[in-house]
Amino acid sequence: MKTLMDTLASRVFGPLDRWRTGDQSFRYVSEVEAFNQLPAEAIQSHTLNRIRKICAVANAQCPFYTERFAKAGIKNPEQITLEQFETLPYLTREDIRTHENALVNRSIGKENMRVSATGGTTDSPVRFYMDWDAYYRRRSATIAFDRWFGYEPGKRLALLWGAERDYRDVVTPRNKLRNKLVDRLIFLPASPLDDTIMREHYETLREFQPVLIQAYPTPLALFAAFLIRNNLKLTVPAISTTAEPLLSDHAEVIAEAFGVTPFDWYGSRELGRIATSDLHHDGLYINAYQNYLEAIPAAGAIEPGLSKIIATDLWNVGFPLIRYDGGDMGIFDSESGKGGIHLPRLRNVAGRVSDVFVNSKRQQIAGASLTNRILTESSEIEQIQIVQNDYQEFVIRFVPGVDYNENTNKNLKLVLLDFLHDDANVQFEPMDEIPLTASGKRRLSQVNFTPDI
Repeated sequence: MKTLMDTLASRVFGPLDRWRTGDQSFRYVSEVEAFNQLPAEAIQSHTLNRIRKICAVANAQCPFYTERFAKAGIKNPEQITLEQFETLPYLTREDIRTHENALVNRSIGKENMRVSATGGTTDSPVRFYMDWDAYYRRRSATIAFDRWFGYEPGKRLALLWGAERDYRDVVTPRNKLRNKLVDRLIFLPASPLDDTIMREHYETLREFQPVLIQAYPTPLALFAAFLIRNNLKLTVPAISTTAEPLLSDHAEVIAEAFGVTPFDWYGSRELGRIATSDLHHDGLYINAYQNYLEAIPAAGAIEPGLSKIIATDLWNVGFPLIRYDGGDMGIFDSESGKGGIHLPRLRNVAGRVSDVFVNSKRQQIAGASLTNRILTESSEIEQIQIVQNDYQEFVIRFVPGVDYNENTNKNLKLVLLDFLHDDANVQFEPMDEIPLTASGKRRLSQVNFTPDI
């Protein structure tokens, strides 16, 4: 019955719903799949052609880039070379925050685009826009890469993702019916986690029988260890992880618990699906149809080959992101993959590891979920780092934003305690800048004691 409903959702209810709403998420899927099979030379040609088109539009329609190209001495962006392109300054989140209006394509306008915001895991969220064609190309690319996992919209998907408050306010009877017929997904809070909560997750998954579990690696590894400890079995065809690096010990315990090697993928709100592992689980293939990634060697990096990732969205002409520095670090791979695919590759993405907090009830909370929630809900801080020194002893290091006020600390503490499901002593430490780690990334969370769990 579940498989039949998956088929009906994918082949009947989903297409009808997309027709009703004008959703064109599948429009470019075949195009992306064909692109992913191209030889390296054709992929490189696509990259240069799209860079020239994006630069030409940005120069003509976006005052920010008109000035930037003029300062760089580039008179004909439609004929730009890669060498010239790579002399342009990086686009930063602060640029987007400060020059939002000047980055908008005047011929399209904000009102005709999709608005979104950065994820807020390292800095406070920043608003950006996408023209609708670029958005549907992004959705199509995501669907094409998810098919590597054996998943596409309409099949049963379980998300071990965020916390219950991220979705509890939008569950209406109408949304429940739509989810049953079209979306076919369930949310399992990734924090807090204890044996009781994880037992409930197990029972829910056993009943739901998802085709794919998508999760943050840290809470999924905690859940996997719980399953192993209690000799509980779950059969899941595929697992994918994102939002943090998939560490080898996490991958091993996940594979042991579920009997399948987890896929990994790397993405962001600004750029969508950036890179995805394939069936060989040997590095990540870059979504070159949509993004051009540059590797900028990291000065003083401890790990050989570690580079700053600079990205250009090749399709978003409404709000061009040209040579965007999102703060991520990674190691690029010059070797070809094992499956005959010639997309460029990342060996791994570094710098997004978050510690696991433990409250006095011995419940575990993934740092990524917590810091993301606090930053998402507070526009009054620029950067944040949460340090736990004991079960109920926390320090919040933060860089005040322009809207910082006398209530900011109180509100931050309330969000923290709500997320912890606990009381705690919270100290605040304002800073001019939260220092980077040796890998070049800000550490979002830090646990300075060994919990008894």
